[in-house]
Amino acid sequence: LGTASEAAGVALVAANSMGFLNATLWGPAHGNVDAGLKLSHYIRLAATPNVGGWSTGIGGQYWGGKTEVGDTTADPAAIIHTRAFAADAQAQGMAGPMPLGVYVTYGSAAKDKYAASGETNLFNSGPKAKTAWSVLAELGVLPGKATVALGYRGGDNGAATDSSDNAMVVGATYLLAQNVEFQVNHTLYSGDVYDPKPVGGDQLTTAMIFAAF
Repeated sequence: LGTASEAAGVALVAANSMGFLNATLWGPAHGNVDAGLKLSHYIRLAATPNVGGWSTGIGGQYWGGKTEVGDTTADPAAIIHTRAFAADAQAQGMAGPMPLGVYVTYGSAAKDKYAASGETNLFNSGPKAKTAWSVLAELGVLPGKATVALGYRGGDNGAATDSSDNAMVVGATYLLAQNVEFQVNHTLYSGDVYDPKPVGGDQLTTAMIFAAF
């Protein structure tokens, strides 16, 4: 959805073992662009109870409002709307002797209804709503040592035609040493945006060594 954008702002957070609330005023700009106090808003609410020995979480988040990043009388594009929402759920527990995590998400960014006036929705410049859902499961086949994962995303990028954008990922991790992990993922992309197959192909393999100190 493009919500992982540059940002500057201030957040008020309340949290305990049963959940948390994040209320944020922010602007989709960073560095030399001064939005002053004409900011967008973001709200994140989640519950994190323990259910039958499983650590669970269910929540939602909402981006709204608009940020003015310049002289809006001379340049309507200086009005940047931020309209999107997402919901997510997860559960982590044991499947027999093996740890299991399951993660589900859904998100949407409304169609750009501001284009005629020269303003924009930061998260969607297309004529249709941009949507995506995903499900991912990760299983510890060697508890404390190795995991395997399988996930799928179904998406629509909001374009008028040829807008389906899907992906499936298979992955694995292996703990090489304490705090040093090897990760590998292979992603297969599908949908209208990959037909015909793009020059860069429709598959991606990523390998990484992750270390924490």
